[in-house]
Amino acid sequence: MSRALFTLTNPGLLFGVALFAANTIGDKVSNLPLADLILPVYCLGLLYRQGTRSATGSLPGLVAAFALLVWIALANDQHGLDAAYQLRRLSSTATIFLPLYTFLWIRDKAALLSVLIGMMLGFALYFLGETAITLVTGGNVRALRWVQPTPVVLLAIPLVTQKQSSWLLRTLFYTSAIISCGIGVMAEARAPLIAVVVAVTLYGLARLFPWPRVVLVGVTFAALIAHCVMGLSANALDTVILENRATASNMERAAAVDYSLAMATANPIWGISQPFYGIDFADYYRALSGSGGELDYVESPHNTILEQAVFYGIPAAVLTLLAIFRLLWAPLASPAVARQLGAAMAVAAVIRLCAFYGISGIYRIEWHIAVALLYYLAARDRASAVSAPAAARTPRQGP
Repeated sequence: MSRALFTLTNPGLLFGVALFAANTIGDKVSNLPLADLILPVYCLGLLYRQGTRSATGSLPGLVAAFALLVWIALANDQHGLDAAYQLRRLSSTATIFLPLYTFLWIRDKAALLSVLIGMMLGFALYFLGETAITLVTGGNVRALRWVQPTPVVLLAIPLVTQKQSSWLLRTLFYTSAIISCGIGVMAEARAPLIAVVVAVTLYGLARLFPWPRVVLVGVTFAALIAHCVMGLSANALDTVILENRATASNMERAAAVDYSLAMATANPIWGISQPFYGIDFADYYRALSGSGGELDYVESPHNTILEQAVFYGIPAAVLTLLAIFRLLWAPLASPAVARQLGAAMAVAAVIRLCAFYGISGIYRIEWHIAVALLYYLAARDRASAVSAPAAARTPRQGP
């Protein structure tokens, strides 16, 4: 029996748990997410220590990501933002892509994946602790939405790593996923549950059609641009009201989509200044609704492509779409990978995070691990393809 790679005693995994703890404490105490800064440095250290493997297929996506950073800098300059803000926005966007491209180049992918799994484990344990405290003290269950891991990410980890993870680690992730779904029901937060349904649907489609990669990436692409396409023919706020989904949160988010489309259309090259988006939209929504009451203070349209278009212009949205497309297209080349349930869960996580949450507010650890799991599956598939002929050529030992 092969020894499990990912266990609770794995140093990389424990380091990941510590990184998540540091990130959470830093974010609460000084609004400084430490892991977002430490993880890229750790990735570069792995590159230096291990050396690299060829990853020429990542070049188009890397060029798109670099061009996106340049365009964001130009847009912020057009908006007259200071150097400190420029640095924060560029580093924030860079940390979304840098660890993933590092993952493509390093030789020992299990080393970095251990850290990412550890960070996700820290997230799951933090959520379980907050859930226990809330239920025991009779607190507001809806407040748990802000510390709720995405169930499809929790499910993807044990499904992809399978016997390479210890049974205890798999049990923790499965249990956390079930509890996260339960909290979603109690808090009336439908999106995390819908993502699980999407994953199962994607799995079925990938098994049914002869080109599973086209199906998975195509559905992701459609989800990313859906807000923009639908907004050209229908008003999102009117749609929410007509479909009897007019909760306070839904109405405010729908209005944010309409407002963002209008602003992106009016400012197609450079967009509008991100720091003032929340304030300007709050004023717009109060005037629209005639309400002076409390708002959710939505700070983005909760869709990555629309978000980039309104903040930095349509060119930034196109570059972001290209970068995400290249990250997903490459690891799903093998039908054997694309037809796995773990791959469907990871793709559904990308759809949930990018199409219905937004890259500015994205939980980076969930985004990183969703994409990293796809590349880990692809690397394992290539290793199996190489080892199979070698095993066939090995002469059988005599009695």
